[in-house]
Parts: sequence; C-alpha cells; structure tokens
Amino acid sequence: MIATWLVEGERDRVQGEVTGSNRLRLVQGDLSDPASVDKVVAGIPALRAVVNLVGGFAAGRKVHETEPDAFEAVLRINLRPGFLLARAAMPRLVAAGGAAFVGVSARAALQPFPGAAGYITAKAGVLAFIQALDAEYADLGVRCNAILPSTIDTPANRRSQPAADFSRWVPPEQIAEVVRFLLSPASAPSAAPPSGSTAAGEPGTAARTRIRVGPQRAPPAGTARRGPGRPRRALLGEGPRPPAGQRCDDREHSTGGGLRRRPAI
Repeated sequence: MIATWLVEGERDRVQGEVTGSNRLRLVQGDLSDPASVDKVVAGIPALRAVVNLVGGFAAGRKVHETEPDAFEAVLRINLRPGFLLARAAMPRLVAAGGAAFVGVSARAALQPFPGAAGYITAKAGVLAFIQALDAEYADLGVRCNAILPSTIDTPANRRSQPAADFSRWVPPEQIAEVVRFLLSPASAPSAAPPSGSTAAGEPGTAARTRIRVGPQRAPPAGTARRGPGRPRRALLGEGPRPPAGQRCDDREHSTGGGLRRRPAI
C-alpha cells in the first residue's frame, strides 16, 4: 500500500500511527499537480486500486458573502486531485482487470446545510464524477464507488465541537472497513439486470447499494442490495451538520483558516 504526503507533519503523524508496519510506503506527491500525480502513479509497480482522500472544508458564509476565489478554492481542492488520479491511473486499472477506484464525497452533497455552498457543490461534484467514471469504466472492469460520511469522530472535530453528541459521529475505523470492502472483489456486482429493467425505486436506472455504517442505524449483515453494474454509495453515520461558522476536520476536512490537503492511497 502506498500513501502520498505533501506536508512533513502529516508524514510524521502517519509514520507514528503505523510504526512497525511494512505494508505501507509513504511517497511525497502533490496531487493537485499533473506531473506529480503521473510520477506517483507510474512508481507503483502493481496498481489495482486508488482511494482518493484529498479534500477540504470551509463554511460560515452565505453565497452573497463568499468571495469567488474562496469558492473556487474549495472546488479545486475537492475535485482536481480525483480527476488527476483517475486520468493517470485508469489505464493501469483497466489493464489490471477487476480494479477499484473510491472517492470521498459527503453526506452534505445529498443533505445540504446553510453556509457551505462551495463545499457542498464540490462534494456533489465528487459524487457526479464517480458516477461518470462508472459510466466510462465499469464495462472495462473498474469498480468506481463513493463514500458519503457525515461528521467523523476525530480529536480535531471534538475540539471544534465540544458540545456535540460524539456517539452520532462516524469512527474512522468504520470508514476504513467500508473502503476495504469497496476495494475487495466482494463488492463486485453479481449479475446484470435484464435489458430495460429498473430497480431500487429509481426509474430508468439499475439498483444502487446504499450502505449505512454507524452506531445509530447499521444495517443487518447481508441486507444491503447489490446494484448490478452500478456504483455504490456508502452513507456513513447519522451525525448532525456542523454549526454555522465552524470548520471541522473529519480526516478529510480542515480546521482553522484554510484548506488542507489529505493523502491518497
């Protein structure tokens, strides 16, 4: 497994968390730069999966109070790395056969809250981009899926929202388990639907799996529907939206006054 890093402090944090493991290799790379992404992907000898964890969060202003540069910055950090990774990796994933690409959207893409139009638009774009990848590469053997977490239970989030109900937040370990499943052959569709058929209550589409993971309403084992040939949307947790004016770090978001890049695997 290879993970990229851009900031030395982030590299040091990850190294501290995985001390003694020989399964993870950290590689410096700027996933907003095409040449850097191409170099990272080319340096992986047997590429079979990509998980894009890069993203950023900003909130607190209504649309009429938001500067165009600030709006575009949120779009850029959430959308550009996924595009560059797919652009560089898809030929390798197609050649590998049975490969996988996972992106991180957010619950807010489906359930918007006020004060974060740029972030919500960007995460809706991530979901649409994954669906576009599925349309282009599913028939070539690449499974393209998105996860949509709500607030993730991290120390930074707890510091920024000390009065929140942490029991409703998503533990990072649950996200890791969902990603692991989406990368495994077990997430592949079992059969194609009859021509022209519909399912899951969405006219004109095949069924999608919606996996809810979290302490509030986790589905019984084996109850998730499989969508033949369609992308899975993993809906993680039932946490509340961030309070207006606050920024939070959910291992994909950032705290304080700016956006922060996260690594991709």
